[in-house]
Amino acid sequence: MKISFLCGILILFLYSDSFASSDPEFLPFLEFNAGSGFQLRSHDPGSDTDSLKIVKADGNCIPGSIVNKNTNACTGSIYEFNSRTALTYQWSPANRFNNASIQNPTVIIDSTRTYYLKTTYYTNNLVINPDFELGNTGFFTSYTHCDDANCLKPLGDNGYAVGTDANYFHSYFTGYDHTSGHGNFMIVNGARPSLIVWQQTIPVKPFTEYAFGVWISTMITLSPAQIQFSINGSQIGSLYNASDYANKWDQVFTTWNSGSQKSATIAIVDILPILEGNDFGLDDLFFGEIATCTDSITVTASQNIKLENDTSIAPPDQHIVITPVVGPFEHYTWNTGDTTESISVVEPGKYWVKATDQNGCKSMDTIYIKNSREFVVFPTAFTPNQDGFNDIFRPVTSNVSQFHMSIYNRWGQFMFETNNLKTGWNGYTNGVKCLSGLYVYIVSYTLQDEIEIKTMRGSFTLIQ
Repeated sequence: MKISFLCGILILFLYSDSFASSDPEFLPFLEFNAGSGFQLRSHDPGSDTDSLKIVKADGNCIPGSIVNKNTNACTGSIYEFNSRTALTYQWSPANRFNNASIQNPTVIIDSTRTYYLKTTYYTNNLVINPDFELGNTGFFTSYTHCDDANCLKPLGDNGYAVGTDANYFHSYFTGYDHTSGHGNFMIVNGARPSLIVWQQTIPVKPFTEYAFGVWISTMITLSPAQIQFSINGSQIGSLYNASDYANKWDQVFTTWNSGSQKSATIAIVDILPILEGNDFGLDDLFFGEIATCTDSITVTASQNIKLENDTSIAPPDQHIVITPVVGPFEHYTWNTGDTTESISVVEPGKYWVKATDQNGCKSMDTIYIKNSREFVVFPTAFTPNQDGFNDIFRPVTSNVSQFHMSIYNRWGQFMFETNNLKTGWNGYTNGVKCLSGLYVYIVSYTLQDEIEIKTMRGSFTLIQ
């Protein structure tokens, strides 16, 4: 697809027929059905009409632009929205979507939220005889019409015909209609910029957005045509260079705002003044009002399991019942092995629960329970005789987060240090057994959930 952005509101879209190699539709479009409202209608290759058609009922989108219904989704999951085919899409709130301007974007569900979609569509085609199935009628042209075999050969710069096979009208031409391959289309032997190839005047509403489109193919690969489009004498879109390949249909599409004007005279002109080649076909023209619709959907996010705030316990006499503050859920699994909604604990530690709700959504939360008794207690003596009893000098602690201990002999000589509560002194220094006697410890530590550094010192006896 080739897109050219112009000043103002004009946007030119070029669609190659290669997009439709397996699907011959003009563009996916909607049709209003009295029974079921808007429906996506694919092109019928057995017919020769390819005009976009939408009826907008009383300004409402029926049954709506968004295919999804109000639904539940797991918090943290990726959810895809689907909408019916339209000209443009604008989802909101935009910052929730991976791409707020595409047909089927996704969001990460983080809370219950209502999402909105604003779409633009085409209304009914206002062009008379847009697919030329009514023959050579309904439009103005400065070119000369012919209707016989090979009649376009002598009309080398200003001839046209309406029929099903370009080769019938010019033995060098190759081409069939865009939609079905056996319907009518306009076959043009161009080269005179002063002449209008096709023109039609259509009543319009002032200050209204319209869309114009046409399918164009090349009849012969020599010097493909260069075509200009205008409304009320002003060019719209860029100059279009026809395909280098014969019988390959491309679509030119643009939007136009009527401003204060009440009619639109649409004109197509071949501006390439070259007699050799410069031959093309037109089919399935479209001009219609652009309608805007807004739709919404609410996605209810699942509840995540949530436990109470972290707390403390005074073992062994106290016990605490841990109960989720949201719920209930279908299933619970605690790290204790319990599957009940609540558990009773008597020890400090980390406790977590995994929960599954009725829609299969899973969540998890954790609570930390600390020992409310904060202390650092040292023994007054130890006997490092390798008998398995009291062989290491270290403190008994509760709720200590950071720790440092240094040990000195009675003369102030350094013996040992550690930052690990589980690593104590074994009575040796540099591999040498120390003598029995009095020793001094100096300790600095921080309690859980505090930043103040506490210090303490004392003495103990080493007994060998």
